Amino acid sequence: MWMLLSQLLPAFLATAAIAGLLLCAGSRVRADTRGGWGAAALGAGYAAGHVMAIGRWPSFPPVDATQWLIYFSLAGLAIGLLDKPSFRIARSIRIGLFTLVSAGFLAALLRFKFSSGWTPAQGVAWIAALLFVILLVASSLHRLAGGTAGRPETFPLLLTAVGAGTAVAIMFSGSLLLGQLAMIFTTGTALLCLAIWWTGTSWNETALVPVATLIFSGLWICGYFFADLPAASALLLALSAPVALIARRPNPWIAPAVAALIASIAAGIAIQGAVPMEGAY
Repeated sequence: MWMLLSQLLPAFLATAAIAGLLLCAGSRVRADTRGGWGAAALGAGYAAGHVMAIGRWPSFPPVDATQWLIYFSLAGLAIGLLDKPSFRIARSIRIGLFTLVSAGFLAALLRFKFSSGWTPAQGVAWIAALLFVILLVASSLHRLAGGTAGRPETFPLLLTAVGAGTAVAIMFSGSLLLGQLAMIFTTGTALLCLAIWWTGTSWNETALVPVATLIFSGLWICGYFFADLPAASALLLALSAPVALIARRPNPWIAPAVAALIASIAAGIAIQGAVPMEGAY
């Protein structure tokens, strides 16, 4: 147990240090300019933890598909910085840019399937379906972030709940590294939740959506295609935000509670699949 903790701890400390530093800096600026600091804390904090987890900065393009996650955390950070009141560009341009990045993300992650396993028609169908899911998650998170009804800490709390469920589900699906990466991202969202609670003001939570969507989607896709994450678990995790959006009224605390419940069910399915049934041979 101690050996496992000694392997995980440096990555968590790196994430906490970078994210904490950026959040402390962001807490000293005007509330309407904090969105960029929150996105930077999540994206850069995850990148720092990712590097510590694998022991180096991954090459470009990465040999291992899972190493694309660090680059798309930074891409999500950059798109999140565009959602800033002082120089906010048109939403249609941000959506178009995010869609293009997401499509490229999917093509990079799943390029091996195009060379072995998928016909061109199957590949297009898979990419289109997964892109639809990513955009659905992003749209749901965006609306959740913009409708916290005076309780802005509920949004990063929702992200923390989904991240924790993702980490448990993937770890029990056979990938300690992917589970660790999910825990690294969850460390950042938990710190952001504390920062928002401490300052008592909104940090323009919609700026967090691109990096959160790309990291979560990447983890679920990698868990399904490269580990043994059950399809039911991956689907439930992806639906946690849309369902939470439907159930959020009239109390903003309902959304993170619903997301936590769905993520727990997804983790439970993965755990059940990992534990041999009594009497099985």
